[in-house]
Amino acid sequence: MDLPDLSAVAQQELLKSGEISAAELLAACAERAALVEPVVNALPMERWEQATQQANAVAVDGPLGGLVTAFKDLADTKDLPTTYGSLVFADHQPVADHPAVALVRQAGVQVVGKTNTPEFGAGSHTFNPVYGLTRNPWDPTRSAGGSSGGAAAAVACGVLSIADGSDLGGSLRNPPSFCGVVGLRPTSGRVPGGDPKYVMATQGSIGRTVADVALHDAVLSGQDDRPLTEMPLPVAYSPDLGGLPVAPEVHRIIKKAAETIEQLGWSVDQQEPDFSKADRCFETLRAAFYAQKFFALAEDERVKATVRAEVNLGLGLPAESIEQALATEQNLREDWDVFFSKYDLLIAPTSQVPAFPVGQEWVREINGTSLDHYTNWMRSSSRVTVSGCPSISLPAGFTSEGLPVGVQIVAPRGTDRQLLSWAGLIEEALGVPVRPPIEALAATDPSRLPPGPLG
Repeated sequence: MDLPDLSAVAQQELLKSGEISAAELLAACAERAALVEPVVNALPMERWEQATQQANAVAVDGPLGGLVTAFKDLADTKDLPTTYGSLVFADHQPVADHPAVALVRQAGVQVVGKTNTPEFGAGSHTFNPVYGLTRNPWDPTRSAGGSSGGAAAAVACGVLSIADGSDLGGSLRNPPSFCGVVGLRPTSGRVPGGDPKYVMATQGSIGRTVADVALHDAVLSGQDDRPLTEMPLPVAYSPDLGGLPVAPEVHRIIKKAAETIEQLGWSVDQQEPDFSKADRCFETLRAAFYAQKFFALAEDERVKATVRAEVNLGLGLPAESIEQALATEQNLREDWDVFFSKYDLLIAPTSQVPAFPVGQEWVREINGTSLDHYTNWMRSSSRVTVSGCPSISLPAGFTSEGLPVGVQIVAPRGTDRQLLSWAGLIEEALGVPVRPPIEALAATDPSRLPPGPLG
């Protein structure tokens, strides 16, 4: 197996044993990037040359020592431009690192650039006017998801050992589901650098395996405990999280995953928890969050229409609507607490659809149900966001067209490390391969592929 195809944990073992050097790992990842990046475009801002010059001085004894990474282009970096995927910030150079970036740097990584993201992280399809479109490594005519689409695609391809991401409504879960890797959205407020009022937004981890994600999460959270993997209480399985439309192939794969989990000897109960109140709550708090961060861009024609609409919606919200949504958020958390008094885990779809064609900006119909907003097709993720609970997306299987589909596993707030332990057992039981067709990507002519929403 080539170095880029190894898990980050396996790469780290080779680095610490001295079997490979940090420079050798970096060179292997750079070679992989040269093969796939002309098609995938996951890492549009790259600094391989600078990293190579520094590789021989890299210490491999840190928690992430010598591993290759890049930071999402929504996270401020003091030594690399941060554009947020917008022409408004095309030349923006932050003066300090985001707190999560600083933690990962201190852990000893080799930084090779910034991963692509939708403009201001809006929408789960990674394209923007600065760096263009990121394509799915399993099928470059399909979306890599978003907003951590660049990170998920780069990890899937072996360009990066591991990556950071961020999540408001599903951005650490939808891209891993689409790209066949693992993504963890931690308990809200667990990772430094979040908004103290609008706690739905968080940084998190993306890797090829659960163990990789656990390694990265330990650095972000400062928690490296490894709970026993004793059998959990009954596990709840919800095929549609209370009546959401779900594509038939997703339904089939998640049902099979639940059956596989049951074969571990765990008790699995099908449940239909009604968390539909989360939809309005999420929409209100998301708009308020965007208005607070981007109010100056409400009428800026350089910004895509969905972002401007989100900002203007937030600016028009009465204060009492925001306070009511915050109260609903707390009430829903209490409802989830009641639910998790009976169950240790909830199994559900990560995304309601497989990866969709790159030319679509967002999914407008599922199983005959029309969707009128660019976030409505992501409610299987956003309903979990409002709970504040940790959730992880694992590769669960493939559609008949060969597209990965992820299963979402949710646990009570604050049990992130226990969730990772159980997710590792589930990952082993599912046994889904995680290497996309690298050779086919390398042979693909990008000029013959369909364009993204911006042409």
